[in-house]
Amino acid sequence: SIAGFVGGEDFKAKAVANNAQEKLSEAEELAERNRSEKAAEMTEKYSEEINRSREMAEKNGNRDLSSKIGNISDKNIEKLEKIKTKVPEQAKDKVNKAINNSKQKGRPESFRESENKENPGKDSENLLKNGTVPGKAEGESQGQELENLTEKENGSETGDNLNESLDVRPPEENKSVEPDITERNLDNSSGGSDGSENGEGSENPLDEAGKGLL
Repeated sequence: SIAGFVGGEDFKAKAVANNAQEKLSEAEELAERNRSEKAAEMTEKYSEEINRSREMAEKNGNRDLSSKIGNISDKNIEKLEKIKTKVPEQAKDKVNKAINNSKQKGRPESFRESENKENPGKDSENLLKNGTVPGKAEGESQGQELENLTEKENGSETGDNLNESLDVRPPEENKSVEPDITERNLDNSSGGSDGSENGEGSENPLDEAGKGLL
């Protein structure tokens, strides 16, 4: 049943919809009792009432009630199909008529068109919520590439600054110091050898020993 809609014309539409539901229940019971003709007639009455209630709600401008009646009409198609399997061929035409009426009028086309006109940006809102806005992913990837490039440039500058703070000298400057050290070592070694040859060094140990004997 349809509850939650009371007062004025909406209450009347709800009452008609509830009456339609009762007729569908009667049709199901009659089909179970093999009273196929009565069951088929009751399905016709059901479709007439459910569509009338929907039209009343639409006329009153109650979208919620009209939509709820449409949902009920859609669900009841399955029940009508089951009833059709239980009635003879001569009664199936009436049940098919009820099914077709439910399919055609269960969802008012005028309501769908008016909703689309009133909410033209609905599809755009869905795109934003789903994150499928064209060009957004491309823009983010390009921005990331720019950030990576900036980090690389900053890294190279940082390396230069580190070299300056450590005062790293080029290899040529380091090589210029080494000959001075080598030359000094050569001078010291050559001076010692010259002293020994010229007698300017320490006295001969044999001479010292001879002096002791004298």
